[in-house]
Amino acid sequence: MQDQVTNKRDTDNIYNYIIVYLYMNYKAIILSLFASLCIGLHIFSIKYIQLKREYSSKIIGLVFASFSLWVLSRIFLFWSFQYTNGSTFVHLFLTSSILVSIYLDRVILNKPIVDPWVYFGIGLILLGYFIIIYKFY
Repeated sequence: MQDQVTNKRDTDNIYNYIIVYLYMNYKAIILSLFASLCIGLHIFSIKYIQLKREYSSKIIGLVFASFSLWVLSRIFLFWSFQYTNGSTFVHLFLTSSILVSIYLDRVILNKPIVDPWVYFGIGLILLGYFIIIYKFY
């Protein structure tokens, strides 16, 4: 019985630790997520430019917008490093750009995700965020 109570306390401590740590670094998280959004849009725009091979003013504008997103992502990264001690924490949230790319593929390119393993992988990514934050920090 005592082991069950101890395990319950340990679980509560894990959740409390993660919530407190995330709250303490909320500025780094927000800026990292903005950088991730910019990177996801940048990567998707490169693929979109590759698919639309005609050279028009729209494509040229998209090339400049893509480059601007890349520069903007670096600015957000620089700002986010000011609010955390390690680069791993910021880099952890940069992987969210994968989710941005998946969403844009589904919405704009109409490429549905038919393999359920992709959703399983997304779930593992989200679970990995919490494991890394708890074990690394």
